[in-house]
Parts: sequence; C-alpha cells; structure tokens
Amino acid sequence: MDNKYELYEKILDIENVITVVLDKDANTVLINRKGSRVLGDETENITGINWIENFIPPKERKDVKEIFSKVISGELKGADYHENHILTKDGKILLVAWHNSYIYSDDGAVIYTVSSGDDITEQRRLQDALVRKNAELEQTLEELNSTREQLFQKERMQVVGQLSAGIAHHFNNLLTGILGNAEILGMDPYVQEKHSKELGQIIHACTRASALVQKILDFSSKTLAQPYDFDLPSLLRGITTKIKKSLPENVLLNLNIKCRLCRTIIDPIKFEQILLNLISNSVDSMKDGGKIEITLNRARINNKVTCSICREKIEGSWFILKIEDS
Repeated sequence: MDNKYELYEKILDIENVITVVLDKDANTVLINRKGSRVLGDETENITGINWIENFIPPKERKDVKEIFSKVISGELKGADYHENHILTKDGKILLVAWHNSYIYSDDGAVIYTVSSGDDITEQRRLQDALVRKNAELEQTLEELNSTREQLFQKERMQVVGQLSAGIAHHFNNLLTGILGNAEILGMDPYVQEKHSKELGQIIHACTRASALVQKILDFSSKTLAQPYDFDLPSLLRGITTKIKKSLPENVLLNLNIKCRLCRTIIDPIKFEQILLNLISNSVDSMKDGGKIEITLNRARINNKVTCSICREKIEGSWFILKIEDS
C-alpha cells in the first residue's frame, strides 16, 4: 500500500498541473510539486492546514466556503469545473481553473475532493485585454463608419451645391438676355402699345425666375461655404488643370503667378465655382476660340479705398486675381 501511495505521489509530481486533495473540512491532505511551486512554499508547510483560510483571498473566502460546504453535503452537484483565485505565500493572487472529482465513503458521502488546476491568470489577462481591444476596435470602426457617412453626405451636398450653382449661373445668363431684350422691346412705342401685356408677363416671369435662381445660389453658397487656409498658387494650379480638360480645343488657358507665399483663408469650393463661372463666361464670349489669361498678383493698399463691388473701405495687403480673354 505504501508503495502504491508513493507511486501515486510520483505520478502527481510529474504532472504539469496543480493537484490538491482536500478532506471534508477543507484541510489539505495532499499537494503535488507543481502546486507547491505555484504557492511558493514547501509541501510540508501546505499539507494539514485549511486550504480556504490560507490560500483563498479574503474577499472570496465566504463564497468558496459556501460552495465547498454544498459539495460536501451533497447539495451541489455538477461542480466538476470551477474558477477561483488563490493566494500565494508572497501575496500574489492567481486565477486557477479547477477540474474536480470526488472520493465517496461507503454510504455515499463525499470525504475527499481531488482537484487539478491550471494557472490561467495570464491567459485571462490576455483574453480580457483582447475583449477590451475588440470593444475599442468596434467603437473605432463605428466612429469611422459614422465619419465616413458624414463625409459622403458632405461630399454629396457639395456636388449638389456645385452643380446647382453652375446651373443657376447659366440660367441667370439666359434670363439676363431675355430680360434685357424685353426691356429694349418695351422702349419701342409700337411694341409697347400692341404687346405691353405680353412684355409685362415676360418681365414678371423673368423676375420670378431670377428670384428662384438667387435661392439656388443661396443654397449652394451655404452648402459649399467652408473656408480654409490655402496656398493660392497651388489651389489655382489644381483648379486650372481640371478646367483645361473641359475647355474646347480652340480655347487656350494660361496661368501667370507673380507672387510667392500667397496664403489666405478661402473657401476652395466656392472659389472654384466663381472661377468656373468667369471662365465659362469668357468661353461663351469667344465664339471662334481664343486665349484666357489668369494672373495672380499681390498689392499693397496704404490708403483706404472703396471697393467697387462691396463698397467697403479696404487697405493693407491684398491678392489680385485678374481674368482676361481675347
């Protein structure tokens, strides 16, 4: 019998898991070499003492005692797998996954618990870290998807705004011609006498259409208006490169930049739309083709002058963008 007991101990010692045998009072009957190493103490110091009181962290002792008592009394069945923390001699707290089996007396009562455990502290730490990282990644992905959708929506609105502004511009040119001709016809006494009602309807329709065009332009202005700090020469080169691809073959577009360090706060979309409109007007005016010259220069205004467009007083350093056609 002693030989068999010694044999069992040797088998347990070569196992790479913690093996612990407890009696019905939770006293340690046997622990293998792996268990002693994990707890950081000698085998003889571990056997014979209460496992729960000495090797379970204080915060978990009450719960572990309750579970152990239910196992011994037979009240709890199926506790073959359990996880709980253990307390080592030097105060470390480790998480152990236990696989349990039981030794019964002749009358069927549990007299010993036999447990083999794996230290899963590092494994659980990595799993928890992975779960946190996955949650962070999911949140980041959700934020990226939301941002991407916002960017797509913003780009769509910019395209709609740019398209509507272009349509409004061309439509406004047509209205200007119709309204101008109607006003000229209205100066003719004969036409005024015979067709004053019709001319009034034309002028009224043009006025309403002009108001509608202004609403479209207001929409496009709100949609596209986003000023940034830009290098004007770089911005102009990019815009003119795109415009050149859409120009008729008999129209030549030249860019002449006469200043350096030309940075300013500008809305690139709105600036591009204005440039497109001006160049479009130049192309329309040159039926047989020609040349369009865009010149960027810097000017210093020392004395306040009145702007001919906005009627505001201006002074200081300004950029001058000149567009000329042949």
